[in-house]
Amino acid sequence: MMRKRLTLSVLACLIVIFGMMSSTVVAQDEFTEDDAIALAAASPAFAEALAERDGWSAAAYNTHNRYGVWRVQFWDQYGEDMGYADVSPMLGQVFFTETYYGATEAQRQRGQDVVREFVENSPEVWALIDDPSQYDMYIDYEGWMDAWGVYIDLGADSVYVAVQFDDIIPSALENPRILALGFPTVGSYDEWYAATEDQAIGIAFQQPEIAAAVRGNDAWYAAATPVEGENGDLWAVGFYLGDQLVATATVDVLNGAITGFSA
Repeated sequence: MMRKRLTLSVLACLIVIFGMMSSTVVAQDEFTEDDAIALAAASPAFAEALAERDGWSAAAYNTHNRYGVWRVQFWDQYGEDMGYADVSPMLGQVFFTETYYGATEAQRQRGQDVVREFVENSPEVWALIDDPSQYDMYIDYEGWMDAWGVYIDLGADSVYVAVQFDDIIPSALENPRILALGFPTVGSYDEWYAATEDQAIGIAFQQPEIAAAVRGNDAWYAAATPVEGENGDLWAVGFYLGDQLVATATVDVLNGAITGFSA
């Protein structure tokens, strides 16, 4: 695959030329791949990132859609995807960008120190964790959301903090703010439901009378559903032989207890 490699001086010339062209009505077919790349490379989403990386490459193609859009793709010197932009050279407009690049080593080193200090002193984090500085933190720049991701390791109670600055790429690192707080170990609803149903059935099966009702018959199965109004902590479990209900139990999964059964 052919990719364009532009030096900063060539890129600067292209940007100047493009600026002159944007004030003149030019047929869409007269624009080139270099015009599209120059426009995308000058956008805030990519300009600083490209300036700080040697050996990056780009390629573009004319979609020939009714909007005159070119799709521009960027790669770093190692061939890793840096993201893309949809641009119109005729209008001099960048419609959309999506970035995947991370921080450079220098940015990462400086950013980690600044982000760590901010998180360790953030009231929003302290509201969840007493003295977050006591815990291991894993920090990296997440290009896809223009923010720094901080994983605070508390095992099952780990917390994820997204920190964003005014600048997209960490150069000034000014005015940090919490973009989001998340809980990495919390699964989806479907994962919770399946795991809790299995847990409820396992607890119910520990009741000797229920185990005796199905033991020796390979065709038995069980199903459980949360009891309405009990916040998912109380589950109704049914044990079946074919279509026949042979045992039931009500299980408090939070405390691992059977609150009632019949068999």
